[in-house]
Amino acid sequence: MIFVTGWAVETAKRSMPLFFALKEHPLFQLKPPMGCQHLSHGDPLLSQEFDLLIIQDDALPQQQLECLVLLLPAKTRLMLLGHQPRMTVLNRLIGHNFYGWLGGYERQRDLNRLAASLANGELWLPRSLASEMLKLALNPESKPPETGKAPSLWECLTEREREISENVVKGFSNKEIAKQLTISERTVHTHLASVFHKLGIHRRTQLSRLLQIQRPDLG
Repeated sequence: MIFVTGWAVETAKRSMPLFFALKEHPLFQLKPPMGCQHLSHGDPLLSQEFDLLIIQDDALPQQQLECLVLLLPAKTRLMLLGHQPRMTVLNRLIGHNFYGWLGGYERQRDLNRLAASLANGELWLPRSLASEMLKLALNPESKPPETGKAPSLWECLTEREREISENVVKGFSNKEIAKQLTISERTVHTHLASVFHKLGIHRRTQLSRLLQIQRPDLG
């Protein structure tokens, strides 16, 4: 299998070995690089047919990154590239289209194993991180208390934003939502703009899809 690969990483010395290895490897078809600014406009990414999408790990706030993962086409595998893997990010993304963490130093021989791992649907993680996750899975009591835990997509919205989002999922227009909540249509628009900004999305259909995943009771 040849993996059509998207690259949304700012050029950095530490990532160049991986970039050139992907360009030369026969199992990876690397598309023209995209700057991280493309990530704040998710539509171009979501509309492209990638088998693998590599994103700089700190390019987006965590909620927006989580939204992007949930909205990716089913065939697109996401991998993050960064110096230090973050457990809080991993815990939120595993189980969706997230397939692992890259350091940027991977070379041709590593990509042979990476291609096999992706083809088999396996996570690709640094050995130390894989060991830590295995220990937690075998002994959940040893998990350290979470501090500064990021809120879920639903929790990051205000009560009014949630109320309006629920009505969007139900298919109501701004005018209908305004009438139902006894507020102005302009206020509805303002709250929706805030929701879109927080989640890094641009369409009502994306909001509906995200909340139906997060809150299946709304569907």
